[in-house]
Amino acid sequence: MYRIGENPAGSTLPRRREEICLNGEWPLGGSIPRYLPSATDFDYSCFPDIASETCSRKVYVPASWDGKQICVEFNAVNFIAEIFVNDFKVDEHIGGWIPFSVDITNHVRAGAEFELELKILGRANKPYSDENGLPRWPVGDIKKKMDNRFTGIVDDVYLRAYGEIKLQSPRIVTSYRQENISVEYEAVNSTQRPRRVHLACEIFTRPEGAPLLSFSGDKVEIPAGSSATISASSTSRGLETWRPDRPTLYILQSKIVEDSDTIDSETRRFGFREIWIEGKHFLLNGIRLNLRGDFVEFGEDLPVEKFYPENWRRTVRDLKALNLNSFRPHKYPCPEFVLDIADEEGLIIITEAAVTGDSPLWRDERMDLSAFIKNFKEWIGSWVKATRNHASVLIRAAANEMYSVPAEDCLAINEIIHSFDDTRPVEWEDRDDIRDCLDIVNHHYPRPLAETTSYPWNSEPWNWGKGAYEAWKEFLEPHKPIMMGEGLNVPGTALPNEREQRNTWWQGVWCRVMRYQDWAEIAPSSAYGWICKLVSPNDIRVTNYRNAMNPVALFDKEYDGLGIAPFVTGLTPGGEAPEVAAGVPIVRRLVLYNDEFESTMVTAGVEIKRGGQSLFSGSAVFDVELGGHIELYCEFQIPDNSHASRPEADCIEMVMRTFKGGKQRYEEARRFTVCRAIPSALPALCFQSSVCITKASSEVHLSPAGDACRG
Repeated sequence: MYRIGENPAGSTLPRRREEICLNGEWPLGGSIPRYLPSATDFDYSCFPDIASETCSRKVYVPASWDGKQICVEFNAVNFIAEIFVNDFKVDEHIGGWIPFSVDITNHVRAGAEFELELKILGRANKPYSDENGLPRWPVGDIKKKMDNRFTGIVDDVYLRAYGEIKLQSPRIVTSYRQENISVEYEAVNSTQRPRRVHLACEIFTRPEGAPLLSFSGDKVEIPAGSSATISASSTSRGLETWRPDRPTLYILQSKIVEDSDTIDSETRRFGFREIWIEGKHFLLNGIRLNLRGDFVEFGEDLPVEKFYPENWRRTVRDLKALNLNSFRPHKYPCPEFVLDIADEEGLIIITEAAVTGDSPLWRDERMDLSAFIKNFKEWIGSWVKATRNHASVLIRAAANEMYSVPAEDCLAINEIIHSFDDTRPVEWEDRDDIRDCLDIVNHHYPRPLAETTSYPWNSEPWNWGKGAYEAWKEFLEPHKPIMMGEGLNVPGTALPNEREQRNTWWQGVWCRVMRYQDWAEIAPSSAYGWICKLVSPNDIRVTNYRNAMNPVALFDKEYDGLGIAPFVTGLTPGGEAPEVAAGVPIVRRLVLYNDEFESTMVTAGVEIKRGGQSLFSGSAVFDVELGGHIELYCEFQIPDNSHASRPEADCIEMVMRTFKGGKQRYEEARRFTVCRAIPSALPALCFQSSVCITKASSEVHLSPAGDACRG
């Protein structure tokens, strides 16, 4: 699939150290890694069921590596692997989807070739599963029974050279609040004498440039054959922040220095940013962060080729073109190239552990849950360390719908995660039963739970109409972020019934109300999947969804409260446009959003059209806090058109637009049927040639054209 040494997915990631990428065609094993199967459909069965396999190839060690420590490093091998060098077993690893390193220094020679071989077992084998075929380790997805899907080398493989004291387990911590960057490594001394060393760091914008920052840590003595933590820190003065709209990345070069000699060095890429919780909001670099996202399960919610390395950057840009800023790889930790490109493109990743509970296996009375939880706790540290230096990874999902894990174990797992990385919030996807114990609450398919109601998990929104903006409030809390990780599911494989087809319409309306209610995350299920299946990207459902997620949007609150009725009748596009009266003042309540990271000044504009011709328009500038929204009044009056030759065609469009920095950011049209005002209607208080836009509850009414408005 890839040439040996080729950088996957076209990432601009610099070389980490002296290394050889072992991706490519292996004589035994085929294309390595097997990121995803070659099938191009949605079916789970496209992942081959492989109980065991052997992969091998020849590897040449450069002569210049003489005296170096040499390691073979695997980003992920599923699920049990024995590693052989020249037919000698050097190590064994258990645990899917996580990285591990094998030191082969004593088994190879610089300037010579060796045979690398892996004997791999799938997850249905012992000890990954027990004698009853029930999981004992994190496995990712399980259907009705344990199988051997996803077996093999599923991420990149490298041969790397280290100094006689090697840097490993990097931890790069950036603090916006403290204006600080700290770097920490475990330094392993392979020699037979104690060594006194320190960590020296330089930060660059590009490898060939001059360093922006240089800093060093204190000297540390490392006993012979042992290891120690070494660190260095510095002010972050001069570093720009990483954020979705401006994903600035830097290069960190770290060295172990003894006296004036460099013993080992490596290069890492990072972004300077910090996320934390304040009340019910996430803050990214001190600015409110609202997550608008999707989740995707490999092979089911999207054609798998969307995740191929050569296509992933395009997929990320497609997601961002839908105004999504976050993405949750569902049920399986993703290959590292997914995170590398998310770092570069500014896509926020909610990384999810390979633990999901939506299978009947977890309800089997023979399940040894205590053994599973013990192994889960052992596995999770490697998972955290594998992703903690990626700028795009901002939130960790410890498990998905894993209701069988007791509350006390959930909290213990949280503590383990924070011991390896305390810079990111941790959430559990849909664990309402322990919401009081968690810093973040995440709901899936929220619906009323009252005894008198019975709403299926994928039902259309309830209490719509006048009560739409009151729906879901029972799920909100004032002092912690509330996330909606899944809702209104539209399966990626098909649109099998009317309810799920109607959900393609609902997703573009439903999210607007949740944004207004300040949910910290909104992620309707598999939106990108159904959008990919549509023939036309200009389908009104796609436009409605894209507008619902627009960060600088202007929504008509009452219109959105009508749900999908104005758009579709049953499954037939068209719907029923609401009525407005001619000859009397019309007041619409609008909501203006500024869900971005700079510039609080937003222009809201409204144009009234009839038959494609502009009748009148108006606009005003408002100061809207970053990540926030305000309510506006929009007032206008429609001339009576009853004398027209085709009064039955008398309808108008209210076109709403936003502008920031002189650029249009949003446009959406809402159609109305015009009826004649009843005789007792209030007298006209607004000129027919104006649109007046004012801030709700404001004493001052702004009218750009100076026209009269109701005070």
